[in-house]
Amino acid sequence: MGPQLHPLRGAGNDEDGTQSPEALLISAFLEIGDFSPERYHVVDDDIMAWSKLWAFAREYQTYSGEAPPVSLVKKQFPDFEITKDVSPVWAAAKVVEASAMRDMRGRVQDVVRALGDENMGEALELFEGVQRPRGFKKEPLDPFDHTALISDFDITKMPVPYPSLTKATDGIGPAELWYWAMRLGEGKTHMLCDIAANIAKCGYNVGMASLEMRAKVVSHRVALRLAGNRDKALTNALRSGRLEEQKEALDTIHAMVPGSISIFDPSHGKINTTSSIHDMCHDFDIVFVDHVGLLTTADGRRAIDDWRAQATISNVLREITLSTTTPIFAAAQINREGQRVGSQSPPKASHLAQSDALGQDADVVVTGKRLSARVSVFSAEKVREGPNLRWHTRFDIPGNRIEEISREQAMELGVLDADAETIID
Repeated sequence: MGPQLHPLRGAGNDEDGTQSPEALLISAFLEIGDFSPERYHVVDDDIMAWSKLWAFAREYQTYSGEAPPVSLVKKQFPDFEITKDVSPVWAAAKVVEASAMRDMRGRVQDVVRALGDENMGEALELFEGVQRPRGFKKEPLDPFDHTALISDFDITKMPVPYPSLTKATDGIGPAELWYWAMRLGEGKTHMLCDIAANIAKCGYNVGMASLEMRAKVVSHRVALRLAGNRDKALTNALRSGRLEEQKEALDTIHAMVPGSISIFDPSHGKINTTSSIHDMCHDFDIVFVDHVGLLTTADGRRAIDDWRAQATISNVLREITLSTTTPIFAAAQINREGQRVGSQSPPKASHLAQSDALGQDADVVVTGKRLSARVSVFSAEKVREGPNLRWHTRFDIPGNRIEEISREQAMELGVLDADAETIID
């Protein structure tokens, strides 16, 4: 469905495998000081690159009860480069996946040979028992395991572009479920594009399921946000209507962004099911959904049909984040009660449309409200591990500026907007 989370080149020999999944898993084991692949359901047959080092480390672990020291590995295998800060869980999943792909390629070759011999029976038998790998089962956490002492604050989180939200959450963590809720037409998609662009700028691969807008439209909004708040030249080029200028601007932005954003809409297939979101969570570092009210259950029930269907969808999204460790960031609707005309406060989590389950399942719920043409107010209504905070943003779509501003700046802009009677669709 999309690019792999981190494309890794497999290798058939040690010299070519410095960035192979096997090399990254070995690095992870050496760093944690425990070379126990069976704990992560990796078997010796899964290893292709660095097989001699793998066998050496396995033997050392067997005799000593711990991974070989890095100094010894460097002496015995001077060509091996250790990569720091690699998750053994992630690397093990990649090793299992690479092994499965090698097996599949071998099967395909055998199938072609069998079909060439007009042996249909053998060709069918070769695919018996083939399943798409979904990682592996982790061992349950033992409360006496020292790894339980590691603080979640040591985990790298994906950045969010607003200082107040960063203060409340420290960013988007692994396996987290976020809901970003506003009334219809108040800018949810623009805000999601801004957050997704910020994450891609930091080197992550982002998947977006656009369920109510064409991917081409969302792509243009993402490109504008990647251009940034103050690069008027790139903004003007993207909006120029002249194809050559637009292409040049996109190429310039592409060169500046180390990550990627892949946008899917219904023209790419049936992407509005929880099963499709589950698949995307295996392909990307984070998955954005716009919006959760347009998803369907695995058996085809729509969120709009019944609050129980929406609750089921939210429950399944929660399960997906926990099983894949991939965070999901979904837009959600605010119901009519949360509109509160004339109020300067954002809606409450209780104003989420269709089901209370959204607020119950989420790690973070952010609600927002447009105060004027160029000002919005937001509130972190639920933060599982942090404080609830409120902040204002400049929401200037014609000027291509979305950024946190002070309350005083928000009031000044609001007065100017009211005086100018500016209306933005």
